[in-house]
Amino acid sequence: NLVARQAGSEEITRWLDGVNAALVIPEARVIYTSRGDERYLALDMDTWQPLGHIPFYCVHTLDRARQRLYATDRSTLLVLRGRGGQPLPPERAQPLDRLSSAEQILVSPDYAADQTLWVAGGGMVARSTDGGQSWIRLGGGLPTLQAHPLSYTLSVSPAYAQDRTLFAAISAGDSIGYGVYRSTDGGDTWQPVWDGLSHLCVREVTLSPRYAQDSTLIAHTAYHRLSPPADSGEAMFRSTDRGAHWVLVATRSMADASAPALPSAAELLGTSPLVRLMRRDYGEVVRTTDGGRTWETVLLAPEGQFIQQVVAVPELAESREAY
Repeated sequence: NLVARQAGSEEITRWLDGVNAALVIPEARVIYTSRGDERYLALDMDTWQPLGHIPFYCVHTLDRARQRLYATDRSTLLVLRGRGGQPLPPERAQPLDRLSSAEQILVSPDYAADQTLWVAGGGMVARSTDGGQSWIRLGGGLPTLQAHPLSYTLSVSPAYAQDRTLFAAISAGDSIGYGVYRSTDGGDTWQPVWDGLSHLCVREVTLSPRYAQDSTLIAHTAYHRLSPPADSGEAMFRSTDRGAHWVLVATRSMADASAPALPSAAELLGTSPLVRLMRRDYGEVVRTTDGGRTWETVLLAPEGQFIQQVVAVPELAESREAY
């Protein structure tokens, strides 16, 4: 957790979960948050927006007057500028001959014309533009970690053929959050879109079917508040400007057992079908035909196996197709 308090009191003025404050340099207006002992993420102190990554060094002394950091790298003494020097260059896309795992498969809405697929899994995101015959591992600013492989959940714009837009919800477990990243060139380059997103352990991003017209999307997040009052739960955020700004629209605390379930993203977008499928606890798929009032089990995974993903065609009520 990153928490700001009013000077001279315990009043919390701002709170962000999914990051920490490993080092704060007021004179440089920068906050460094550690990312799994591999690199630091630099945040602007005023906006809490990411400035970029720098290599991880063992920092032992801060000279505030000169805005210098003294650090060690094995037996070498390093002197670093207070704002961390140049950010790490984005990793380039690399050919990939083997996928270690596939946790999500995403198909381009314009697949018949562009033959494009994306796969997330094994701490990476890969893309194919020839129907799966060959793959590249995407970089271009998409964050990666080695010690704690990141979890990516991808979403694609319904108007991908025109806007080439993708979103990635990114986290590492329950403590390291990367929020939402957006690409407007099919995954070649990525930028974080955090403004207003106070919970960075994002599980999923859902785009409006009318995204090209209304620019609306929903982010489903988990949160763990460490500062008093301690709390955990889940929340929904809405953006109406393609992710540039977010507004909290629903929260459910685990401390309140009687609290109603969060609305689905489809309900918040005004597109909830009468028939809806949902994965429950990774091993079960349930279905509702009355808008969520009652549910029935339609699929149980064999013992020791898990359901990763459920995809239904948009007109589920009429076609009754799901995968």
